[in-house]
Amino acid sequence: MLHHFVELPVDPYLVATTELTYAENPTATLLTAARHRGYVYSSGAYSHKAYPPVEFTYSAAEIDPALRLVDADTLKGLFRVEGGVGCARNRAVISCAKWQRPNS
Repeated sequence: MLHHFVELPVDPYLVATTELTYAENPTATLLTAARHRGYVYSSGAYSHKAYPPVEFTYSAAEIDPALRLVDADTLKGLFRVEGGVGCARNRAVISCAKWQRPNS
């Protein structure tokens, strides 16, 4: 985060950062840690202090490689279009085995 105030010794003035650490693999990119760091400018240089990182772990995904056929009756009511065809708001995400419009 940068501040722009005439009273500060430099413009822009670095106030804080949020550092995000990721683990990348072919299936997904996962957030593994987040750390907040604050900065102070004094004597021509920045000094900083940071909180300890908050670390995240995830349960391993168990993906079944088998393909299965789904009958038409099972698919009824699964898809819902709001706002008309071609509307930019027709994005859908899957949640609890039903398609829903994401919150905007």
